[in-house]
Amino acid sequence: LSLCSSVQKELQDHLAGTQGTLRLGAVSSVSSTSMINWLADFYRTHPLIHLELSEGNTYQILEQLEAGLIELAIVRTPFSQRGFACTYLQKEQLFAVGAQHFFHAFAQEPLSLTQLCNLPLILYRRWEQVLSDLLQQQQLQASVFCKCDDARTVIRLAEEGLGVGIVPQSALSLLKNEQSSHRAIRDSALSSSIAIVYNPHAYLSTAGKAFLAHLMQYTNAAQ
Repeated sequence: LSLCSSVQKELQDHLAGTQGTLRLGAVSSVSSTSMINWLADFYRTHPLIHLELSEGNTYQILEQLEAGLIELAIVRTPFSQRGFACTYLQKEQLFAVGAQHFFHAFAQEPLSLTQLCNLPLILYRRWEQVLSDLLQQQQLQASVFCKCDDARTVIRLAEEGLGVGIVPQSALSLLKNEQSSHRAIRDSALSSSIAIVYNPHAYLSTAGKAFLAHLMQYTNAAQ
């Protein structure tokens, strides 16, 4: 039924030109941060395009893209491209966030992996394998308090003092508790790039092409 609906929308889009519908998917750590500004800028020049936004984890969003339920996906590295076309938009350093008392023993400079291992970590599963590989290389072992699939959940748990979350820099804007603190993580391997992904063999609506072209202005930030 969803595919049938998307075909109808494609036909309507062909007739309406820039008055079509943008079917976009995004992971939570982007949809609630950087993407808001990108959409706001886009709609200043494309006010008649409707938006259908799907949110989920990377696996869910790419599965919807593969099924044709969305036409563009905004996700974070690492992920499997599966033959999709991919453009990197913005590279971000990862940060440790949590109650101030967790960081009293450390100076203001970025935290090392060794220092992270002394903290009860709240881990966004996106970086579980990356962190595990780095720790194995350095023969370290982390103390993971919680694993979850949403950066917003990581932030909320960290703000309640339950542990120290690991999030990308843009997610720091979600912090509401003034008593919370954050530290950059020193290891350059713990970084994340935001990417726009689409199926080069599938139909891309006029609205989709317009938004894709709009996002190209952010590609320099990913270098």
